[in-house]
Amino acid sequence: MPQTNPRTANSEQQTPKGKHRIATAAFAAVGASVLFAQLSFYLTTSALPLYLRHVGAPAGRIGLDVGAGSIATVVLTLAAMPLLNRGATRWFLMAGSACYTLAALVMLLLPCEPAIAAGRILQGLGIAVVGPSAYAAVPLLAPARSGSAMGVMSTLGSLPLAIGPAIGLLLYSHGGPGWLLLPTMGIGAIGFFVALRLRMPERSPGQAFNVQRSTLEEQGLESDGGGAEIANREERGANDEQRIANSEQRTASSDHRTPNTQHP
Repeated sequence: MPQTNPRTANSEQQTPKGKHRIATAAFAAVGASVLFAQLSFYLTTSALPLYLRHVGAPAGRIGLDVGAGSIATVVLTLAAMPLLNRGATRWFLMAGSACYTLAALVMLLLPCEPAIAAGRILQGLGIAVVGPSAYAAVPLLAPARSGSAMGVMSTLGSLPLAIGPAIGLLLYSHGGPGWLLLPTMGIGAIGFFVALRLRMPERSPGQAFNVQRSTLEEQGLESDGGGAEIANREERGANDEQRIANSEQRTASSDHRTPNTQHP
């Protein structure tokens, strides 16, 4: 039986069609992971106040307990930004989905206010890394249509906000915490395994998203000789300016030597 040469397979993946296939599959996986992860977060948004009231939380603290997730998101997003610049999209999606799954498990197994608030903070940690990491991957996955791709990714992230609270409230009203949190765990786990299977396109060494290299190639400048080419262009530009200045000087001298014509 003939065996596939790894070098041949790798070279096929580096063809334009192979790269496009890998980027399309990766974009679909990132979008699906974002959809499932965000749905796991927003399923609990409307039903969580009822659950907190059920476990005996004071009405005055329910808003703070539910809002703890959003507060954590703001703080943790700012803290995670330096790490997001490194582009570890797969790991961030996995970590965020794992936070959603663990949060639902904590809320289900420990039905008390501190545990539910802690679970909400875990959800905030998840949303702090899932969304930004997905958006950061868009220029790599769809460099020619980053605007459209960003719109699709934003839609996938916003859809759970539109349908999640209503579905979560319906589940809670029919079956209580178990009906709400078990599907929440399952959806978070699905997002985790989708991210686990994610394979991002390879990046050029030393380039974040190949943007700088693509710009240089479009201008005819290679990375190893770009500096010399730029210097040559600047030198040619300076020579052109000098020739123009000399031409203007000769024209002015010629006009000065021409005698004035006297009219009778």
